[in-house]
Formats: sequence, C-alpha cells, structure tokens
Amino acid sequence: GDVLLDSAIAAFENYQSIPATTRLQVHLRGHHLFGPGTYLQKGPLDRRQVRSEMILRGRAGKFTLTQINDSNRLWLFEETPDTSTLKLIDLQRLRDAGILTRNSLGNPGSFDALRIRGLAGLLQGIQDSFRFGRAVKIEWNEKSVWAMRGVWRDSILKQMLGESEEKGDSSQWRDQLPPWAPTEVGLLLDAETLFPYRFEFLTHLGGNPQGQSQLEPIAILELLEIRFETYISFWVKRLSNENA
Repeated sequence: GDVLLDSAIAAFENYQSIPATTRLQVHLRGHHLFGPGTYLQKGPLDRRQVRSEMILRGRAGKFTLTQINDSNRLWLFEETPDTSTLKLIDLQRLRDAGILTRNSLGNPGSFDALRIRGLAGLLQGIQDSFRFGRAVKIEWNEKSVWAMRGVWRDSILKQMLGESEEKGDSSQWRDQLPPWAPTEVGLLLDAETLFPYRFEFLTHLGGNPQGQSQLEPIAILELLEIRFETYISFWVKRLSNENA
C-alpha cells in the first residue's frame, strides 16, 4: 500500500492541469454537512495554482469555503450563515523565513495541506502520517480501483498525544485523539492511473478491548467528472481587490 501511494503521489505531481467536481461529506460532533464543490489545478509543482471551492449545507445553514493559491499567496474565503471572512497569507514570505515547510502544514491527516499544495499535498500528508496495508483491487462506480486502508504511524501518534512510549492496543489511544483526528484513513485510487477518487477519514464508535467497534466517517471527499490538460482560469484578481 505504501509503495502504491508513493507512485500515486509521483503521478499526481506530473499533471499540468486538473479540473474536477468534488463532493464532500462531514460528520463531526453531531453535525452532518454535505455538498458539491470544484477543484482546479494548473502548472508545474514550483508554480502550481490551485482553486478549491466547497459549498456545504446542513441544519445550521449554508457554508462556503473557497481557497485560492497562486503559489505565492493563499486566499481563504469562508462564509457562514452569520459571518464572512477573507484572509490573505503570503506564502513566499513564509518560505523566505523558513516557516513554511513540509512539516508545518498543520494537523497531520487534515485538509491543511490541501490549501498549500493541493491534492498532491493532501496525499503526501496522508503518506507521512499513516502506514498502509495491502491494497485490494475492487470495482467502484463502474471503475477498477485500488482500495487502501491506513492507520497512524507510531511517531505521529506519539507526537499528537505527547507520549514517550509505544502504545499497545489501539483501544488505549482512540479516546485520546483530538476531535478532528481520524483513527484510520481510506483511499480509492484508479487501478491504471492511480488518480485518487475518494478520501475517507474514519473513526471508531463504541470501541471495546476486543476491537469490535464500528468505523464511521468523519469526512469523505470524492473527485468526480475529472478532466486533464484543460486550460484553467483562477480569477485571483477579484479576491485580491476585495482584500485591498
């Protein structure tokens, strides 16, 4: 599984442009949010531009999350039923100061890396934080895919929990994880291109020492209607003017 994911990351880095529609579901602290979105990526790794927009709806209303990265600056626009905020982060300044590194992208296994390096960053963050078992080829949505499941690497787990000793049975540490942290991660990769179609962030409910707890999703991100090598316009200027 780890070797397959290495190949998937390398393949993803080589795409010059990727437009795709997305679908996100979030289940956290009794709240269920779901909705469509878009993911746009253009350019080589050192000049990569990424635009991601997600529109989520739930009982509390509509939430819009827009992230635009032109490789030097990152715009974050968040709109909730009560507030709207626009933030600008100078990525080049953080790089020059030695602050923005592969190990400073935020919580392991979270969506923070998606903001900085796009889906390749999310894949790399998952690879750095989780160890995967053997991949299994299955049929999903009329596609042949590799299904993979990963658990926390011991070093990352000890870092999050502040533990100096190895944990034994997983039931001993599950309840100590932060609310955002999954206990396992699942991936579906295209059997030929290794393109990631689905990310699953899973947690255990009703755990017991026998390990018979039920896995439930915290978040599921799916990529749909994917096209490659298509020209993309990122409309960065509008958000830049709003931030002025």
